[in-house]
Amino acid sequence: MHAPLLVPSSEKVLTRDHLRGLGPVQGLLAIYRCADLEPGLYRLASDELSRLADWTALEPVFRSWHGQPGRFPAALLLFTGNTAGSVAPVGDLRELEIRPLLGAPAPNLWSQLVPDAAYFQGWSVEPRAQDSEGEGLENFLRLAGPALSPPLFSSPSVLRLSQLARRLSIPISMAFFECRLASDDPIVDVSLELARVEGSYLRALRHAPAEWTGLHRLAQQADEQRLKIATLGLEFDAETVLQSPLYPAVFVGCEPNMSRSSAEAVTQALDPTLWQQCAGAVDEFYARLPQGAEVLFLGLFPGRGLDAVRLNVKYPEHEAKVEHLRRLFPATHSDYSPALQLTAEATLQIATFDIYPTGVGDRVGFEVEGELLGQLSELCCPQKIGQLESWPGTLLEAEDPMPWPVGLRSRGELRSAMIRSIGHLKVTIKPGTGLSFKAYPTLAHLRFDLREVQKLLRVKQLEG
Repeated sequence: MHAPLLVPSSEKVLTRDHLRGLGPVQGLLAIYRCADLEPGLYRLASDELSRLADWTALEPVFRSWHGQPGRFPAALLLFTGNTAGSVAPVGDLRELEIRPLLGAPAPNLWSQLVPDAAYFQGWSVEPRAQDSEGEGLENFLRLAGPALSPPLFSSPSVLRLSQLARRLSIPISMAFFECRLASDDPIVDVSLELARVEGSYLRALRHAPAEWTGLHRLAQQADEQRLKIATLGLEFDAETVLQSPLYPAVFVGCEPNMSRSSAEAVTQALDPTLWQQCAGAVDEFYARLPQGAEVLFLGLFPGRGLDAVRLNVKYPEHEAKVEHLRRLFPATHSDYSPALQLTAEATLQIATFDIYPTGVGDRVGFEVEGELLGQLSELCCPQKIGQLESWPGTLLEAEDPMPWPVGLRSRGELRSAMIRSIGHLKVTIKPGTGLSFKAYPTLAHLRFDLREVQKLLRVKQLEG
């Protein structure tokens, strides 16, 4: 049983009548019509209510926002009972939290001024996740609210994310949700950008599993400035969430890029045996990079049994990417034409390769920005594409009537916000198979300087 989140549960009780307007349950989340209920933590009125059967079979009842000022005709229920090992029914339900439906209030000054993450570019932004309190995945999911809904986020997927959040105690600054875009593939994996604590990755990992020895070695080298790490990401696959021990895939970005020497240092720290096996193939890969191309990230997959080094390459233009494919796969480069044609006009030209001891694997991923969404409607599940198009948005602590976790709150003039954006799209192809598509909607926490907003307001007023 989780500790009460807002108020003692004995102060508020839910009855069967209150639950008549219940909408779709998404694992630990549900949409609920509660015009006459105030936000808070509620205790269920009887044991009978805690043994409700298959809630996921209920038809959706929430379609749009019809609220009146000061009322909450729709809200988010966060179940705080013991739900371990259960998908449907939800499990032994004893308490639940009601919070207003986030991202749905009528337009006001804040939502007009802060439409998306791009608004914050160039602002004075405090380094994110200064401490670990309140900045774990569990609190990110809580603030994401009903955005984690079908068809992108199925009920079992949200449950898996919640189960992972309960197992982790690491501070993060951003979450990338890896969503498959086929209509029959509900799996959602997640990548977490680890946040330094007081400038230290080792401090951020002080509650991490002891089995993450390679990650601790890498963090120590970063803290000692032997490696200039810009980003450190941990990816968790949905099917491994309940495994013990829990091993993430690790993605590393170095400053100014992932040079060959940096690739060696990172891989030696994480998996020295794998580097001995792949060093020759990695050297050959770097030697074949076209002029102007650079490796941005390196990834390793200890939890998947994938004995390969993944390299993420950025190209100066589409033609350089095409030339690189010709160099790597001289006999089969034309097999990649469908993916190359689809991504030819993308602003960013990025491809990912897996480097095995025997050479470069023939499965290649092409990453682009969200600009490709409009072209995917006929190739992917249109409902998922529609949800992705509505995903971007900003939630400001100043707008939320519910208190935020301590570690996510505003600090003086630095005001806290959660930003939803589309990180990138990925088109993957392997010769002899069709294209597959993934999207990476993200959730990021940052603090922005309120004085910058006030300056902008004055400019807008002068402009009339």
